[in-house]
Amino acid sequence: MGKHSPSAIASGAGFAADIWIRIDKAVKKLGGTDLDIHRIGLDDFIERIAGLLMEGANRLLDFVGTVVVPAVERFVAADHFVVDTSGKRPVRIAFLGDNFKRHFLGKIEVGVAVANLRIHRLKVLSRDIPIITELGGEARAETALAHLFHLLSLQPNGGSGTLLTNGYANIFYVRDERKNLWAVYAFWSAADGGWNVFVFSIEHPNEWSVGNQVLSS
Repeated sequence: MGKHSPSAIASGAGFAADIWIRIDKAVKKLGGTDLDIHRIGLDDFIERIAGLLMEGANRLLDFVGTVVVPAVERFVAADHFVVDTSGKRPVRIAFLGDNFKRHFLGKIEVGVAVANLRIHRLKVLSRDIPIITELGGEARAETALAHLFHLLSLQPNGGSGTLLTNGYANIFYVRDERKNLWAVYAFWSAADGGWNVFVFSIEHPNEWSVGNQVLSS
């Protein structure tokens, strides 16, 4: 075991003292007293802090922020998701995957409510089910196709905005006409000159890469 210099010991003691001072201020700001502080034993306190640190370390997602998307009275997918990179339509779409065409081009959403979508980035490789679980389950993970298209329309040419345009996926969990939940993802392709939109089953065995973005309700 290496020896510690007096300066290192003093530095460590100062750090510990600073932590306790901050805890004291935080507790009293919330209306607590010295008795409340001392009621929690040191070992119990350390275990709680360690638990919080490990909870954060074990998370799949990093929270980035939120974005408000508007209410939509009626959204017809086939009228909006059209392959066209000429710039004449609201969004440059270069490619629609076969699964997207099969499961979503026939979808019509009615009475889509305004929403405050959460934005997360993947910090580890993961499949969809663990991601959905961490988001709070299917009800919290689910978004509307209309909201995906709205965000695309704010970045029709791949400019900066909420959605990633660096080749990474923007993942939305959306239900098809049969109410099955799918991972719908869009990424900007500079080579194709437009957005590519694909669909994966949430049971798909492949893992999403670190750095991909997830938007949820």
